[in-house]
This record gives sequence, C-alpha cells and structure tokens, in this order.
Amino acid sequence: MRPRLVVFSVIRNGILNGYPFVEAYSAWLDHCDELFVLDGCSTDGTDVVLRQLVTLTDKLEVASAPWPEKSSGGSAIADFTNDCLARVRGRGDMLLYIQADEIVSRDVRAKVRARQATSALRFNHYVLFHNSMHEVVVLGESPAAGITAWPAVRLFPSEAEARSTGDGFSFELSGVDVEETDDEILHYGWCFPVNILQKHMNHASLYPDNWRYRKRGRLAAQMLRRRSFDSGLLNALDPQYQSQRQPFAGTHPECVRHLLGNEYYDPYVGLTLLREGAKW
Repeated sequence: MRPRLVVFSVIRNGILNGYPFVEAYSAWLDHCDELFVLDGCSTDGTDVVLRQLVTLTDKLEVASAPWPEKSSGGSAIADFTNDCLARVRGRGDMLLYIQADEIVSRDVRAKVRARQATSALRFNHYVLFHNSMHEVVVLGESPAAGITAWPAVRLFPSEAEARSTGDGFSFELSGVDVEETDDEILHYGWCFPVNILQKHMNHASLYPDNWRYRKRGRLAAQMLRRRSFDSGLLNALDPQYQSQRQPFAGTHPECVRHLLGNEYYDPYVGLTLLREGAKW
C-alpha cells in the first residue's frame, strides 16, 4: 500500500504578491491524498479565491490564523509554517511542504506520489525566475543554466521531528534518513511586473531603516504610476543580480503556461480553466 501523502502550505496576500497559488496548489490535486493550506488572514482577496478553490475538490482544506506579529523578516514565515505543520501531524504517512509560488513538473509530482520510501527527501536544485518568466538568477554552482543550488528538505515522514527554518524554505530534521534528488523546484514569485513593483513598495514599508529598500520603494512607486514595466528598469531595481542572470533554457509546466506575458497575477484565470476541466 502506498503511503498516504499530505501536501501542506502557508500563504498570505498571494494575489498582491503575485504568487501563482491557484496553479501551485491545484497541480498537486491528482498527486496527493489531502492538501492543507493555512492562510495568514489575507487582506487582498486570497482567502476568497481559496474558498472558491475548495468548491472544486474534496481534497483541499483551508484554515486561517493571524500572521505572527512579533516575528520579523523571514522568521515569521518559519513560525507560521511550524503552526501549519502542527495542524497536519498524523493526517498522513508522508508530509510534503510547498510554498505558494512554487511549481514542480508533472513528472516530478508523479515520482513523489509513487515513492514508497519512508525517508525524507531533499531537493537540491532550485530555478529562481526573476522579473519575468523568461530569465533566471543563478546564485551558486550550477550543472545547467538556470538551476540554483539551494537545498531544501520538503518531504518527510509525518512522525519525524521537523522544524521550519529561516524564511520557511527548508526543514531541520532529526531521527530520519534524508535522501537527495536533482529534480527541480521552480519558483515563480517574481514574475509579474505589477506585483514585483508592489512588493518593492511593501519592502520599503517593512524595512524603513534600510535606505536601499526605501530607494527601491520610491522608484517602484514611480514606475507603477507610469506603468513602466521595461525589463531593464525592473532589473535595475536589483542590480546585485545583474551578472547572474541567464535566459531560462527549460520548459514551463503546463499549469503556468497561461500566465506567460501577464503584467499581474490573476487567480481567476486559473479558476476558470479548472472549472472548464483543466488537469495539470
């Protein structure tokens, strides 16, 4: 008998931030037994979209909880993820964590679903799209253009001692073997110009003592008012990545191809496709 697989995730203001969460979540529906999402009291309509997604499947459960107020930076995500993890303990044999802006290919989803091992799994290759769906940033040694070596433990037995770390990107484990895979996780959180500019503005308010964030926020506000979405201007907001940019040489998973070229993330496009019978 194959292990019961529960996928879990956290989200807050996915529409505002340009996280393709409808696609990220629905892509797993044919490859898991249950999908649990904890929403951090979103204020941008993300909660409304999640409730509509629930009506399309009996596998998805959505809960809501206040976003951690005392945490700062990425630690809030880790704290909230640990809260989510506590809620899914014991629901399945294996737990898989995904972020709201992450996609893996259909083949990788099928491999995870068919896996019989009870060991944890670490993904060693991360594809980081930045400022478009056509360009990636490579931040480490890479066996192929567009692949970043950011190891992330994402799959582990339900009973394993696990704790989300950093910005919720990976988990610390004890008492369980960890295997590795070269399968890719694709990160689509910085692909839509309007959402990118909104995030730069939001970062300026979150980190008012950082002059770089303040400057980016002012420039982003000007660009948004003028609807200046030129890729060169967007890249200029993050000059530290300039020498590390490369064209994306791979293939986008089917579930995000309808988002190519969009200025902002619209979750209702994906919802409509799902209602029409799309299978990703």
